[in-house]
This record gives sequence, C-alpha cells and structure tokens, in this order.
Amino acid sequence: MLEYIDKILTYNNFTKAAQALYISQPYLTQVIKKQEDELGVQIINRHSKNYQLTKAGTIYYEYLKKLESEAQTFKNKLSYLTPVDKTYSFRIGVLSTLGSTILPAFIPNFLSDYKSVNLDIVENEPKISEENIRNGKIDYYIGQNPETLPPDLNYKIGASCGYYAVIPQSSPFFNPDYSILQSGAIPLNKLLKETLLVTSNGSAIREQLNHLFTKYSIRPNLVVESNNIFTISRLSQQGVGVAIVPQNIISKGQNYNLYPIDDDLMKVTFFIAYSENRLLSQVDNALIESFIKATTTIN
Repeated sequence: MLEYIDKILTYNNFTKAAQALYISQPYLTQVIKKQEDELGVQIINRHSKNYQLTKAGTIYYEYLKKLESEAQTFKNKLSYLTPVDKTYSFRIGVLSTLGSTILPAFIPNFLSDYKSVNLDIVENEPKISEENIRNGKIDYYIGQNPETLPPDLNYKIGASCGYYAVIPQSSPFFNPDYSILQSGAIPLNKLLKETLLVTSNGSAIREQLNHLFTKYSIRPNLVVESNNIFTISRLSQQGVGVAIVPQNIISKGQNYNLYPIDDDLMKVTFFIAYSENRLLSQVDNALIESFIKATTTIN
C-alpha cells in the first residue's frame, strides 16, 4: 500500500502510477477506494491541482512507514542471529562511477571469504540511494563525502583521496614541460574562471565545486555537465575545458596537465552507510571492514 500511495503522489495521476507499478489503473483505483472504505476516511485529496494526502491520509501514511521500519528492524534481528554459513543477501546502492573503482577493490575478496553471500548492486544517484536505505529497498549505500547524509543513517569512513584539475592544451595554464604541476602554482579563483566541465547537481563533487564558486564569488562558465565523471575527465583530456576529478581515476598524459587541488579545499572521503535500525551481524561487519580496508589501496 505504501508503494501505491508513493507512486500516486509522485505521478499525480492514477493511470501513470499504475503503469509504473505494472498493474492496471482500475485495480489501483479499487485498492485505494477499498482501503478508504475500510478506514472510513479519504486518504488522498483528488480535488486539488496536485494530489495530496488528507490529514487522515498523512496519519495513515506515517503508520505505514512505521510498520515498514518495524518490519525491517525485525528482519535485521533475525539476520543478526543467522549462522555465518547460512545464505545472506545484501543489496548495495552505489553511484555508477564509484562502482567501477570501489567495488572491484573489495567485493571479489569479500565473496571469496563468504561464499554463501549474494550481492545485488543497485546503481543510482546519491539522494535515491539514501531514500532507498530509509525505505528498506537497499541494505548499504557506498558513496563519497558523508557530510550531507541524513542524520538517521549510520556510516563508516573509508580512505580519502585528493582531486586533480585536468588542464588541457587549450588552457592558458597548460605547461608542456610538466605532466603534474606544482601545488599552489595556479590561483584556484583564476582556474575556476576557465571553461569548465562539471558533474551534475547533486553529486558530491558538484556540491564541493558549488561551495568554491560561492566562496570566490565566481559565476562559472560551464560548457558540459554530466553525471559520469569519466565522461567529464575524457572530454577535458581532449581539450574541451578544465575538469576537477578524483586523483584515483586518472593518470598523467601528454596532452594535459594534472594540477593537485589543496585537500583543505576539496577531497574525496569514501563511506559505507546503513540504516540506524540495522543490527550488524558478523557478516555485516566483515563487509564493512572489507570496504574500509580496500579503500586505502585505491588512491
């Protein structure tokens, strides 16, 4: 029922909500109407421009959320008591560009030690992964820079690494005599006024860049935005503009310089997050420790 209500409010339309749920519109309407009849109140106000929960609907919705949370807590308690040799299934949320660097660093060894574990990797944007943990749709979320995580999520910190500015030959700051420029050689407030390639709003890198734009009162010249940091990096290497990328995803080359950004201004801190209601079993702790240990080797 909770998922039905969420879809109706999201799409503001029973037909579209039913399509997203892979059920028929008459069936969805019937389910909601039946529940309203049983409760004796209207759950959703269908007369406003945008569908909204009624006052009674809000109380019912919070009740459903509480039931879902209690069900997840119950499952976690059972999981904690499950013997190590029993089959475990973990659903891990991760940003796709992080998955290609972080997951290979620890998943193979972890699965080698715990052969009875099954993993389901779910690639999504950070905000979606955060919400999926809170709704019990995933068990863990691997991301970077935990400062903006909701307070109801617990997390463990892995390693940190710095950022490089990728400076192509088209930039006036390009120096053909060096591959990696000396830190402090370029004022950051001037570098950020270059033509820039950036990740999309909502990403950890973009949040830090937006902070620097504000700090230096810069109105950036953004030529490309993408949710894939590897796309940004490669386009920058080909001369499209300057990009800021994590040091662990790029190596020095002939057609561009790498300029290290001061860690006090920008850095990547990897984390693994989980619900505050989750009780960690021996296998859970092993997964977390594998992540922490592995991230120290990817810089």
